[in-house]
Amino acid sequence: MLGSGAKQSPNVLVTRPEPGAGATARRLAECGFSPLVVPLTETRAIAGQTPPRSAPDAVAVTSANALRHGDVEVLAALVGVPCFAVGARTADMARETGFANVTAAEGDGQSLARLVGEELPAGARILYLCGRTRRPEFERILASEGYRCEALETYETRALAAQTGSLKGAGAVDCALVYSPNGARALAALAAAPDLAGLFEKTQFLCLSPAVAAALDWPQPERIRVADRPEEDALFRLLPKV
Repeated sequence: MLGSGAKQSPNVLVTRPEPGAGATARRLAECGFSPLVVPLTETRAIAGQTPPRSAPDAVAVTSANALRHGDVEVLAALVGVPCFAVGARTADMARETGFANVTAAEGDGQSLARLVGEELPAGARILYLCGRTRRPEFERILASEGYRCEALETYETRALAAQTGSLKGAGAVDCALVYSPNGARALAALAAAPDLAGLFEKTQFLCLSPAVAAALDWPQPERIRVADRPEEDALFRLLPKV
Protein backbone atom coordinates (compact mmCIF):
# COMPACT_ATOMS: atom_id res chain seq x y z
CA MET A 1 0.00 0.00 0.00
CA LEU A 2 1.26 3.47 -0.90
CA GLY A 3 2.01 5.77 1.99
CA SER A 4 0.23 9.08 2.42
CA GLY A 5 3.27 10.90 1.09
CA ALA A 6 3.45 8.97 -2.17
CA LYS A 7 3.45 11.14 -5.28
CA GLN A 8 0.25 10.85 -7.30
CA SER A 9 0.52 10.38 -11.05
CA PRO A 10 -0.80 13.35 -13.04
CA ASN A 11 -4.33 12.89 -14.38
CA VAL A 12 -4.40 13.21 -18.17
CA LEU A 13 -7.74 13.49 -19.93
CA VAL A 14 -8.17 11.72 -23.26
CA THR A 15 -11.24 12.79 -25.23
CA ARG A 16 -10.41 11.49 -28.73
CA PRO A 17 -12.60 8.79 -30.34
CA GLU A 18 -11.98 5.09 -30.02
CA PRO A 19 -9.96 3.12 -30.94
CA GLY A 20 -7.38 5.90 -30.66
CA ALA A 21 -8.46 6.80 -27.12
CA GLY A 22 -7.63 3.35 -25.78
CA ALA A 23 -4.25 3.27 -27.51
CA THR A 24 -3.37 6.70 -26.13
CA ALA A 25 -4.48 5.68 -22.63
CA ARG A 26 -2.23 2.62 -22.68
CA ARG A 27 0.69 4.74 -23.79
CA LEU A 28 0.03 7.27 -21.02
CA ALA A 29 -0.09 4.54 -18.38
CA GLU A 30 3.21 3.13 -19.64
CA CYS A 31 4.74 6.60 -19.21
CA GLY A 32 3.56 6.88 -15.59
CA PHE A 33 0.39 8.97 -16.01
CA SER A 34 -3.17 8.28 -14.89
CA PRO A 35 -5.29 8.36 -18.05
CA LEU A 36 -8.92 9.50 -17.85
CA VAL A 37 -10.71 8.29 -20.98
CA VAL A 38 -13.86 10.25 -21.81
CA PRO A 39 -14.45 10.15 -25.59
CA LEU A 40 -16.44 13.21 -26.69
CA THR A 41 -16.72 12.28 -30.36
CA GLU A 42 -17.01 9.15 -32.45
CA THR A 43 -16.25 8.37 -36.07
CA ARG A 44 -18.63 6.36 -38.25
CA ALA A 45 -18.37 5.00 -41.77
CA ILE A 46 -20.40 6.75 -44.45
CA ALA A 47 -22.65 4.35 -46.35
CA GLY A 48 -22.68 4.10 -50.12
CA GLN A 49 -18.97 4.48 -50.83
CA THR A 50 -18.18 3.63 -54.44
CA PRO A 51 -14.82 3.28 -56.21
CA PRO A 52 -13.92 5.73 -59.00
CA ARG A 53 -14.81 4.70 -62.54
CA SER A 54 -11.14 4.66 -63.48
CA ALA A 55 -7.98 4.32 -61.41
CA PRO A 56 -6.57 7.64 -60.14
CA ASP A 57 -2.90 8.52 -60.47
CA ALA A 58 -2.57 8.43 -56.68
CA VAL A 59 -4.49 8.26 -53.41
CA ALA A 60 -4.02 10.83 -50.64
CA VAL A 61 -5.00 10.35 -47.00
CA THR A 62 -4.94 12.91 -44.17
CA SER A 63 -6.38 10.67 -41.43
CA ALA A 64 -6.10 7.02 -40.51
CA ASN A 65 -9.87 7.14 -39.94
CA ALA A 66 -10.37 7.53 -43.67
CA LEU A 67 -8.75 4.13 -44.14
CA ARG A 68 -10.29 2.55 -41.03
CA HIS A 69 -13.79 3.38 -42.28
CA GLY A 70 -13.15 2.86 -45.96
CA ASP A 71 -15.30 0.30 -47.77
CA VAL A 72 -13.33 -2.93 -48.16
CA GLU A 73 -14.13 -3.29 -51.86
CA VAL A 74 -13.31 0.34 -52.57
CA LEU A 75 -9.93 0.09 -50.86
CA ALA A 76 -9.15 -3.20 -52.59
CA ALA A 77 -9.63 -1.47 -55.93
CA LEU A 78 -7.14 1.26 -54.96
CA VAL A 79 -4.23 -0.53 -53.29
CA GLY A 80 -2.30 -0.81 -56.54
CA VAL A 81 -1.82 2.94 -56.98
CA PRO A 82 0.66 5.13 -55.05
CA CYS A 83 -0.59 6.38 -51.68
CA PHE A 84 0.50 9.65 -50.10
CA ALA A 85 -0.18 9.74 -46.34
CA VAL A 86 -0.15 12.79 -44.08
CA GLY A 87 2.27 11.23 -41.56
CA ALA A 88 4.00 8.09 -40.36
CA ARG A 89 1.06 6.60 -38.43
CA THR A 90 -1.36 7.08 -41.32
CA ALA A 91 1.26 5.59 -43.63
CA ASP A 92 1.45 2.51 -41.40
CA MET A 93 -2.33 2.16 -41.58
CA ALA A 94 -2.18 2.44 -45.37
CA ARG A 95 0.34 -0.40 -45.53
CA GLU A 96 -1.80 -2.50 -43.20
CA THR A 97 -4.73 -1.84 -45.52
CA GLY A 98 -2.75 -3.26 -48.45
CA PHE A 99 -1.15 -0.27 -50.18
CA ALA A 100 2.32 -1.31 -51.32
CA ASN A 101 3.65 2.06 -52.49
CA VAL A 102 3.21 4.48 -49.57
CA THR A 103 5.01 7.78 -48.95
CA ALA A 104 4.58 9.78 -45.75
CA ALA A 105 4.54 13.57 -45.45
CA GLU A 106 5.47 15.60 -42.36
CA GLY A 107 2.15 15.51 -40.52
CA ASP A 108 -0.07 18.21 -42.01
CA GLY A 109 -2.06 18.99 -45.14
CA GLN A 110 0.42 21.54 -46.45
CA SER A 111 3.35 19.13 -46.30
CA LEU A 112 1.19 16.45 -47.94
CA ALA A 113 0.30 18.79 -50.81
CA ARG A 114 3.96 19.69 -51.16
CA LEU A 115 4.89 16.00 -51.33
CA VAL A 116 2.34 15.37 -54.07
CA GLY A 117 3.76 18.32 -55.98
CA GLU A 118 7.27 16.90 -55.75
CA GLU A 119 6.27 13.42 -56.86
CA LEU A 120 3.54 13.91 -59.48
CA PRO A 121 3.17 16.22 -62.50
CA ALA A 122 0.53 18.94 -62.59
CA GLY A 123 -2.72 17.63 -63.98
CA ALA A 124 -2.45 14.31 -62.14
CA ARG A 125 -5.70 12.96 -60.70
CA ILE A 126 -5.68 12.48 -56.92
CA LEU A 127 -8.35 10.53 -55.05
CA TYR A 128 -8.56 12.04 -51.57
CA LEU A 129 -9.86 9.66 -48.88
CA CYS A 130 -11.21 11.92 -46.15
CA GLY A 131 -13.87 12.74 -43.60
CA ARG A 132 -17.04 14.71 -44.21
CA THR A 133 -15.73 17.51 -41.96
CA ARG A 134 -12.18 18.54 -42.85
CA ARG A 135 -9.89 21.50 -43.29
CA PRO A 136 -9.77 22.86 -46.86
CA GLU A 137 -6.05 23.60 -47.23
CA PHE A 138 -4.98 20.35 -48.88
CA GLU A 139 -7.60 20.44 -51.63
CA ARG A 140 -7.18 24.18 -52.15
CA ILE A 141 -3.41 23.93 -52.60
CA LEU A 142 -3.68 21.04 -55.05
CA ALA A 143 -6.29 22.90 -57.11
CA SER A 144 -4.11 26.02 -57.22
CA GLU A 145 -1.21 23.92 -58.52
CA GLY A 146 -3.26 22.38 -61.32
CA TYR A 147 -4.03 18.97 -59.82
CA ARG A 148 -7.41 17.26 -60.10
CA CYS A 149 -8.44 16.33 -56.58
CA GLU A 150 -11.54 14.18 -56.10
CA ALA A 151 -12.74 13.73 -52.51
CA LEU A 152 -14.13 10.37 -51.39
CA GLU A 153 -15.67 10.87 -47.96
CA THR A 154 -15.46 7.63 -45.98
CA TYR A 155 -16.38 8.75 -42.44
CA GLU A 156 -18.12 11.38 -40.37
CA THR A 157 -17.48 12.63 -36.84
CA ARG A 158 -20.35 12.92 -34.36
CA ALA A 159 -20.55 14.32 -30.86
CA LEU A 160 -21.05 11.91 -27.97
CA ALA A 161 -22.77 12.58 -24.67
CA ALA A 162 -19.93 12.63 -22.16
CA GLN A 163 -19.90 9.81 -19.60
CA THR A 164 -18.45 11.85 -16.75
CA GLY A 165 -18.88 9.53 -13.77
CA SER A 166 -15.27 8.34 -13.77
CA LEU A 167 -14.06 11.88 -14.38
CA LYS A 168 -15.84 13.26 -11.32
CA GLY A 169 -14.34 10.60 -9.09
CA ALA A 170 -10.76 11.03 -10.31
CA GLY A 171 -10.06 14.53 -9.06
CA ALA A 172 -8.56 17.52 -10.84
CA VAL A 173 -7.53 17.18 -14.49
CA ASP A 174 -3.83 18.08 -14.71
CA CYS A 175 -3.57 17.88 -18.51
CA ALA A 176 -5.97 17.35 -21.39
CA LEU A 177 -4.83 16.06 -24.78
CA VAL A 178 -6.74 17.76 -27.61
CA TYR A 179 -6.50 16.24 -31.08
CA SER A 180 -9.06 17.91 -33.34
CA PRO A 181 -11.16 21.08 -33.66
CA ASN A 182 -14.34 19.04 -33.10
CA GLY A 183 -12.86 17.54 -29.94
CA ALA A 184 -11.65 20.95 -28.79
CA ARG A 185 -15.11 22.51 -29.02
CA ALA A 186 -16.66 19.55 -27.19
CA LEU A 187 -13.99 19.74 -24.48
CA ALA A 188 -14.53 23.48 -23.98
CA ALA A 189 -18.23 22.86 -23.40
CA LEU A 190 -17.48 19.99 -21.01
CA ALA A 191 -14.98 22.00 -18.97
CA ALA A 192 -17.42 24.89 -18.66
CA ALA A 193 -20.22 22.72 -17.23
CA PRO A 194 -21.08 23.96 -13.70
CA ASP A 195 -20.63 20.55 -12.09
CA LEU A 196 -17.24 19.96 -13.75
CA ALA A 197 -15.63 23.39 -13.95
CA GLY A 198 -13.77 22.88 -10.67
CA LEU A 199 -11.87 19.94 -12.15
CA PHE A 200 -10.38 22.18 -14.85
CA GLU A 201 -9.22 25.15 -12.78
CA LYS A 202 -5.52 24.42 -13.41
CA THR A 203 -5.66 22.14 -16.45
CA GLN A 204 -2.98 22.46 -19.12
CA PHE A 205 -4.59 21.98 -22.53
CA LEU A 206 -2.14 20.32 -24.91
CA CYS A 207 -3.25 20.83 -28.51
CA LEU A 208 -2.13 18.99 -31.62
CA SER A 209 -2.05 22.10 -33.84
CA PRO A 210 -2.80 25.85 -33.87
CA ALA A 211 -6.16 25.10 -35.50
CA VAL A 212 -7.08 22.85 -32.57
CA ALA A 213 -6.03 25.52 -30.08
CA ALA A 214 -8.11 28.13 -31.91
CA ALA A 215 -11.18 25.87 -31.77
CA LEU A 216 -10.68 25.37 -28.02
CA ASP A 217 -10.91 29.16 -27.53
CA TRP A 218 -10.10 28.89 -23.82
CA PRO A 219 -10.39 32.17 -21.86
CA GLN A 220 -6.96 31.62 -20.29
CA PRO A 221 -4.62 31.18 -23.27
CA GLU A 222 -1.59 30.81 -21.01
CA ARG A 223 -2.87 27.33 -20.16
CA ILE A 224 -2.86 26.24 -23.81
CA ARG A 225 0.25 24.69 -25.37
CA VAL A 226 0.60 23.60 -28.98
CA ALA A 227 2.72 20.71 -30.28
CA ASP A 228 5.55 21.71 -32.59
CA ARG A 229 4.43 19.03 -35.05
CA PRO A 230 0.88 17.70 -35.60
CA GLU A 231 1.62 14.20 -34.30
CA GLU A 232 1.11 12.39 -31.00
CA ASP A 233 4.82 12.08 -30.22
CA ALA A 234 5.08 15.88 -30.22
CA LEU A 235 1.97 16.13 -28.05
CA PHE A 236 3.48 13.73 -25.50
CA ARG A 237 6.60 15.86 -25.30
CA LEU A 238 4.45 18.63 -23.81
CA LEU A 239 3.45 16.44 -20.86
CA PRO A 240 5.13 17.10 -17.50
CA LYS A 241 7.90 14.82 -16.36
CA VAL A 242 6.91 12.10 -13.92
